Amino acid sequence: MIWPEAGRIAAFEDVRVSYLLAAQDIHGVFMPAGDAWREAWKQDSSLKFYGPDDFHPSVLGTYAAALVITSKITSHAATEMPSDFILAGGVHIVIDPAQAKMVQAAAAQVVSSE
Repeated sequence: MIWPEAGRIAAFEDVRVSYLLAAQDIHGVFMPAGDAWREAWKQDSSLKFYGPDDFHPSVLGTYAAALVITSKITSHAATEMPSDFILAGGVHIVIDPAQAKMVQAAAAQVVSSE
């Protein structure tokens, strides 16, 4: 599951249902990345998950999605994943520790509720 563009933020639930039904139809795995955004926004509505085009994710939005996906695939708790790492190609990513904790908790919450 992804997220609607920022101008259609009220459509989050419709997007969720669409991805959930698609996963069910193909007997796939539903990965509620967009739900992690919504859960984290309950703690801090100023978190910047959208990138400059108001659709694609920022680094923080990508991190939230990656936490959900990685946790679903590996069964490792999102709360135990790093917030400072080096990507293939040598790009160093550092997520603000306070934001990382909120996003990790949100990802863990949505994964556990599935």
